[in-house]
Amino acid sequence: MILLFGFFFSCVSVWSSADQSLMLPLVKSKSQMVNLEVTHLYHALKWVKWREDDLPPAGKPVKLLIVGKDDFRFGERLSFVIAESETRIAGHGIQFLNFEKLDDALRFTQKDSSVMILVCLDSVAGEWTADFFPKRRGLVVFGQSDKFRKQGMTFCSCLKHNRVKLSVNVRRANASGVSLSTELLKHKRIFHIENAQAFGPEEN
Repeated sequence: MILLFGFFFSCVSVWSSADQSLMLPLVKSKSQMVNLEVTHLYHALKWVKWREDDLPPAGKPVKLLIVGKDDFRFGERLSFVIAESETRIAGHGIQFLNFEKLDDALRFTQKDSSVMILVCLDSVAGEWTADFFPKRRGLVVFGQSDKFRKQGMTFCSCLKHNRVKLSVNVRRANASGVSLSTELLKHKRIFHIENAQAFGPEEN
């Protein structure tokens, strides 16, 4: 798995350097941040437990929605890591769907109970409020920006002192009918629990 991530992110670095003369330092930094966000979310999902009653019927995939304009290919990178690692959720495959508009994604999520993961990209951060969290069980929502903090997200990424962290709202997870494995609490180097939140891996 370490080799897999190394290969993937080296490919990303090659892609990023192709237009190096045209890219501002902020853009290159953002691309590197997306790599870390994808890695943190991938690991966090392994510690989420869904109730069997909330999952799709046997043989049907869990749906993961990517919402917003994906300039830095967050969805592509996450789907690559999940596909190559053969990750499944409680025995279910994971189907990726893309929505550019937040309201379309929210309507679809409310209608289709097989949507278990909603990824809101930074490009829709200005539209989201805590009241938008769909009122249905079994849903995990990730926000790709610290603008989503204190906005009712299950997970969100935060930039602190040039380091990307993953904030985990345990209360929101429990309220949505999902639980976090006690294994998460054992990995103090990865998650630090404080005030019902956890802060994810830091990169040196």
